[in-house]
Amino acid sequence: MAEYVKWPEETIKRVRESVYLPDVIDPDGRYRRSSQGIVMHCPFHDDSDPSMAVYDRHYRCFSGSCGESGDAIEWLKRQHHMSFQEAVMTLARQAGIDLDSPINGRCGSDSPIASVLHAAKHLFLEKQGVASDYLTERGITAEVVERFECGFAHDKGCNSLFSSFNRDHLKESGLYTDIGEGRLANVFKNRCMFPIYNGSSLAGFAGRVLDNKKPKYKNSPDSDTFRKGSLVFGLKQALPHIQKASAALVVEGYLDVLSLASHGVDIAVSAMGTALTEDHYRKIRRSVGHGGEIVFCFDGDAAGMVAAKKAAIKALSCMVDGERVSILTLPENMDPDEILNHHGVQAWNFLFERRELLSAFLTRNIISIETPESASASYVKAKEMIGRIEHAPAFKKALSDSWERCLGVSLGVNNGA
Repeated sequence: MAEYVKWPEETIKRVRESVYLPDVIDPDGRYRRSSQGIVMHCPFHDDSDPSMAVYDRHYRCFSGSCGESGDAIEWLKRQHHMSFQEAVMTLARQAGIDLDSPINGRCGSDSPIASVLHAAKHLFLEKQGVASDYLTERGITAEVVERFECGFAHDKGCNSLFSSFNRDHLKESGLYTDIGEGRLANVFKNRCMFPIYNGSSLAGFAGRVLDNKKPKYKNSPDSDTFRKGSLVFGLKQALPHIQKASAALVVEGYLDVLSLASHGVDIAVSAMGTALTEDHYRKIRRSVGHGGEIVFCFDGDAAGMVAAKKAAIKALSCMVDGERVSILTLPENMDPDEILNHHGVQAWNFLFERRELLSAFLTRNIISIETPESASASYVKAKEMIGRIEHAPAFKKALSDSWERCLGVSLGVNNGA
């Protein structure tokens, strides 16, 4: 049993709103999804016909003899016999929300680590002019620089914070690294700084050099607060636009997000780290809402094509019936930043309208029947791809049928099994 703690109401609300309830109740995708959620047998009474509706945030049994209803927290309490605290902690962990600091002072917006991070952000913002000069040269508008709170870490990094915070908290915040013999070194110096948020909580930073020095980017080190595998850059700023459009555009870099926002494309985000994870995908899906579209955009080079194929494979294993996934592959050696700044938003819109559905992208890259040998190799690849689809039985069957018609052989998928 977890130690008793009390979280702010706004934290509980954020946990509730971060959850897509069908994924909690039906993680294996046994029930067919629709734009409204799922309909299933109610586990709280002897249910001969499906009578429970599971929506984005709540469930309800419509049987006159039952009438059970609730949200994700109530579900875990009733079905998995968790306490309220255990349910909140389980859902927060799935959503990548940091609960280290409840009201009792261990963490949260009033924690020492959170205080250090916010103090560092304001320190970086004091030099925002340096960041703004660099970014405006790259085509980023002053409004976007302000909205994304871009700042600058000078050559002394965060040393001025030593007078306000103890060394342990500075190290735990990820702003310093231990270099031995009790010495700490700044992680960020002479870099344009981008705050990284987890929901509304400041989790850490990414820093970019202003010249060609390596490494080009540095992130806060992984910690309980900063987990690259679940953080999405720009989601805090893009969320209302994504929800309105029921669509998200996932690009490769921070500057791509800023450049797109500067040209009025406000639904762009970027996954932290080098590869899309299941946590990234689910967090973006929750933002889009069920039935929306996730568009993955990749640079038009060899590395971009490798990343596109990896994202397509990850999408296959995560997607559910009713959602739409597309791949936008840009012209060779071009990224969104270059297209927008050299060719304008009309060129971007032209390319965006020619994005491929996931099924079309996979078919183009997997299926070849030019020779018996290529057809045989395509069969092996197709069977592997179909086997990755776990939570979208209708899509699995439809894609398998399409590939079977091309190849002329069965892939062994019947009735969505």
